[in-house]
Amino acid sequence: MRKMITKIYNFILAQFFPNLKAVFRYNNSHHKQKKWTKIAIKKYQKQGSYSWGKAIEDEKNLGNYVKVRDEILIPNCLNKAVLELGCLDGKWSQYIIPKAMHTTLVDLSEDIIPILENRMKNVNVNKKFTFYATKGYELDGVQDDTIDLIFSIDTLVRVKKRYLEKYFSEFRRVLKKDGKMILHLPCTASKMSKHKKFVFLSPTNITNYMYNNSFKKFKLDFETINHGVLLLYGF
Repeated sequence: MRKMITKIYNFILAQFFPNLKAVFRYNNSHHKQKKWTKIAIKKYQKQGSYSWGKAIEDEKNLGNYVKVRDEILIPNCLNKAVLELGCLDGKWSQYIIPKAMHTTLVDLSEDIIPILENRMKNVNVNKKFTFYATKGYELDGVQDDTIDLIFSIDTLVRVKKRYLEKYFSEFRRVLKKDGKMILHLPCTASKMSKHKKFVFLSPTNITNYMYNNSFKKFKLDFETINHGVLLLYGF
């Protein structure tokens, strides 16, 4: 019965309110965000590669991920305190942890920790990391002025704007004065970002988030990735 009602609802929405359906077809509730953890665990148990996307070398459709890793991320991880927001099952973490002085991995559920530990073991990464389970808008478990680099990719694109605003305030709090940020954000100036129905975030919105939190000198890189913008601060 419920499935039938859902089908009727979707049909009416598509027929009479097609634009409204396009805007709201991805309801990114906190509950749905946490489902990614369950997906990651199931895929790992089935010996899948990653819970989202492909290996970094194979993500050419989304942009130059190899450049992000080898030219932007890794050189700025060396002997630094790094925070990765949205680590999930360690697709990027496996490259950060060996290079960083210490890594804080942030995601929505501690249930992912065994997967992270196993992945690090499988790629011969023996260094320890700290995990913090966020509520999806805060970094309360991270002390002030302790982070050299904040990194996030394929995570913030569907986070609601009011939560993004809170995150930027947290970035300012935890980042050292000479710290850096590498953030993949949704952006209306990106065709793929709009096509994927990412959060409606304009370059002006991003600039305001930065200025409101005293982040003055930054770059919006639209060339390295295709599905949004790469925000580079401190470079």
